[in-house]
Amino acid sequence: MCGGHGSVLTRCALSGTGRLVGVAPVHLHAGKRSAPFTVVSVELDDGPVVRTLLDGETAKIGDRVTSVLVSVSNPDTDETALDLRFQVVASEAVA
Repeated sequence: MCGGHGSVLTRCALSGTGRLVGVAPVHLHAGKRSAPFTVVSVELDDGPVVRTLLDGETAKIGDRVTSVLVSVSNPDTDETALDLRFQVVASEAVA
């Protein structure tokens, strides 16, 4: 259910593969993350669309991607966490 939360959601395993449906390079950012980085929207093969960061340099809409867990550190707390990101595995051919 779109916009649903709490007990209306059901936990399920996802394949972690899909294709890019949105790519937004960020060149200037006021937050703690240093630019440049790329925000991507991924339509998973399982159906949902997720938004996260690209783990890599370049990507374009239509590229096939797979999920990866990247270790990231919080400099304020010295804690490390795993961040879900996506890597390009096959680039969409240019016609």
